[in-house]
Amino acid sequence: HTSSGAQALVRRRSLNPWLSRAKRAYGYLTDYFVPLVPVRRASPGTDLFSQLCQLNGVANDLTDHALVRVFLTMMLGAHDSTSLGITSMSYLLAKHIPWQRRLREEADQVGARALDAKGLQKLDQLEWVWKESLRLMPITDFLPRRALCDVEIAGHQLEAGTLVGAMAGCLGRHPAWWTEPLTFDPERFSPERAEHK
Repeated sequence: HTSSGAQALVRRRSLNPWLSRAKRAYGYLTDYFVPLVPVRRASPGTDLFSQLCQLNGVANDLTDHALVRVFLTMMLGAHDSTSLGITSMSYLLAKHIPWQRRLREEADQVGARALDAKGLQKLDQLEWVWKESLRLMPITDFLPRRALCDVEIAGHQLEAGTLVGAMAGCLGRHPAWWTEPLTFDPERFSPERAEHK
């Protein structure tokens, strides 16, 4: 419920049941995590929340409520994005068996025990497949925004406050920027081709 509230166009709780549910859910999460901040500072674990509570510098300047807001923003944004991206990549790899083999061979060369953060950085072809998956099947193809000031876009005058929907998803399939834009071709992200640049 919490993430659905971010899409609310009507920001009055009395008129929007989604926003009411989202605010209640966010309040529940805040009430749960804020008391844990001092506990995790005193006795940290290996989880992301504990690590955030242990950060020096900027995190020390945050109140416990602000630190929890940062954490919840990261988690609410990341769980959808990551799961959608991985699902799209899995689907495309299921359709393109040769790329499954290539990624398996690349991972074997690095070694299963070395697939930590540094080991993953050595998987160039995996990076190409990830970028190609996001190009073909973007996590979000529509970015709802509101014009902050009067502006002219492509010959159209928009007043401040106008709802705008940037259709970002179609850019990944635009023939002006991509060779055979509907084809799954991760090598377009290789240093030799670098179509993304």
